[in-house]
Amino acid sequence: MEATKELKVLTFLTCVGMLMNNDYVVNEQLKTLVTELPFSQARMQVLKLQSAMMLPKVLGTSIWTLADGIPYRMNKPPPTPTQKSRCLPVTSKRLWSVEELGFIDYKASLRDAYTSFVKKCQATGTPVRNIGAFKRRCNRTVAEQQHPSSMAGESNADF
Repeated sequence: MEATKELKVLTFLTCVGMLMNNDYVVNEQLKTLVTELPFSQARMQVLKLQSAMMLPKVLGTSIWTLADGIPYRMNKPPPTPTQKSRCLPVTSKRLWSVEELGFIDYKASLRDAYTSFVKKCQATGTPVRNIGAFKRRCNRTVAEQQHPSSMAGESNADF
């Protein structure tokens, strides 16, 4: 069979399967496709591509369902795994890196700054700090800027 004829038959059978799966098919295009098939649906029944059961009328065109051995139900693909942020455990006492400190936007609200911080950490593969550690670091940095001499010993701690 020629490639164009084979393509028309496969397209038609795919449309039948989509109809059986209650998916949308352009009825006018399907009706045109039926008239352009290289052989009849009766021949497809003999070849065990279609069964003897009819689909409900589609624009006055008779179309038979796919044979029982031909799968037409599309299983939903498994959900693609989303990139999970690598979070540090709550009990972690790791010092803040210069890179992490550069991710903090002190001018934004806490929520916006933390969201931006998480995105930047994920983009660089840096483990993400929890919101509590982030808030403490922001408060400590603001306090250091207001009173630089009193906080000298704890400048990079996370507790």
